[in-house]
Amino acid sequence: MTGTDGPVAHRVVVTDVGTWCDARLGFDARRQLTVLDWLATPGQRLAEVTGVAGVPRRNRRVERRT
Repeated sequence: MTGTDGPVAHRVVVTDVGTWCDARLGFDARRQLTVLDWLATPGQRLAEVTGVAGVPRRNRRVERRT
């Protein structure tokens, strides 16, 4: 690693959960979701937050209800 002659921008933002969820999902997920929250949130956003974005469907664990 080489040294620099100035400030380094690591692009790290420290925030709380509510602010992060509001910025990422459009609502604070710590409170109970409303029907509007659920229907207005793009599926891709939910996939990114839950960690299944980019995981091929065949590799996802599926729990079956009986």
